[in-house]
Amino acid sequence: MYKSCCLGCGPRARGHAEAYPHVKKARLEAVCDANAERLGKFADEFQVPRRYTNLREMLETEKPALLHVVTQPQQRLEFFEIAEECGVPAVLVEKPLCLDAADFNAIAAFGRRAKTRIIVNHQLRFHPKTLDLLAIV
Repeated sequence: MYKSCCLGCGPRARGHAEAYPHVKKARLEAVCDANAERLGKFADEFQVPRRYTNLREMLETEKPALLHVVTQPQQRLEFFEIAEECGVPAVLVEKPLCLDAADFNAIAAFGRRAKTRIIVNHQLRFHPKTLDLLAIV
């Protein structure tokens, strides 16, 4: 069973948490958010056993196989670097990955040297209508 953790408990994180009842080989074990009230409500609603307000503390304690990064894009590189330092093998990040070319180039440089793999979440990528549109284009 793979252990997952989530950074960010805002509205978009709901979709990530709602997926876990359908995932057979992983479970969401801990969540982290700087806003303690939002963190508590989210963890209670999705019955996540452990909660943190500090990302590094969560990663060092939990040692997850996967970290969901569901935050605003401005701090993503910092979060990826912390995940790498803590030995997290994979990070699933909500889109958009970044906001400008400088951020993209910094994240791309990180990706070339890092052991941690970064995966961008593209919901509906394989939806039949999306595939139909791609075939037309």
